[in-house]
Amino acid sequence: MAIKLIVSDVDGTLVNTPQDYSLHPRVKEAIQKAMAKGALFSIASGRPYSSAEQFVSLVGANGPTICNNGSDIVENGRALQSMLLPKEFVKLCVEYALLHPSIFLMAGREEGLICLSTGDPARDLQLCIDLGIDEHDAKKVRVYERSEARVFWESDLRKIIYLDNDVPNLQKIRAEWEEMIQTGRAGYEAHMASSFPNNFEFMPQNVNKGTSMLRMAEHLGILPEEIMAVGDNENDIEMIRMAGLGVAMGNGTEAVRAAARYVTATAAEDGLALAIEKFVL
Repeated sequence: MAIKLIVSDVDGTLVNTPQDYSLHPRVKEAIQKAMAKGALFSIASGRPYSSAEQFVSLVGANGPTICNNGSDIVENGRALQSMLLPKEFVKLCVEYALLHPSIFLMAGREEGLICLSTGDPARDLQLCIDLGIDEHDAKKVRVYERSEARVFWESDLRKIIYLDNDVPNLQKIRAEWEEMIQTGRAGYEAHMASSFPNNFEFMPQNVNKGTSMLRMAEHLGILPEEIMAVGDNENDIEMIRMAGLGVAMGNGTEAVRAAARYVTATAAEDGLALAIEKFVL
């Protein structure tokens, strides 16, 4: 069956972040040829729309955009979907972070990313960059002091991110949260996923890139088997499994490559372009 919709992750797929934020010419050319042939191209990113929009413009994407790991779907600047975390759960996440100083907490709201300061502005900036945000955009992230923490549970948040460059420590924290959610102690069954080794994220229950991709496809009148989804990290697994053709990047994690029907080259080697050329053009 012909591919009518291409859904692509951004970081590590469309562009080779954090090493390279530029859109390679071959990737752009393949996307534009696919759209000229009649396919829709959509971005599915963990980024809020304010950050993902630059990549939408770079490729001239003609399909809706999935943001905040599936919490938001945006079409022509209009929200098709906006899923929020319960405020009591947000408060629990923030209070936990306040008790664990190694955690750098970020959150996605409609206006963009906000973060809870570690008390060290230089570390705050570097952790934003480590998440894959370029330095220019990282400096625009709204930073709140720890005394202002209530702003987070008084806001409408799409997701919460925990970052810690001490990866073994972060893995212990994630295991504790998984146990809290599974046993009901968290009071809410948030969906959890990671986009880089130094982070994990909380999204609304049953919300991920895959479920939002299928909702978007239904809105567009496209069947799951007519979708090609391409990604490289844990937060891409659901959409890779749910698409008719799931493609993993060569730089993808072992779990992503295992979930895919096809493994293409790395982002540095224009793997997205190669997949489009093979299956769409």
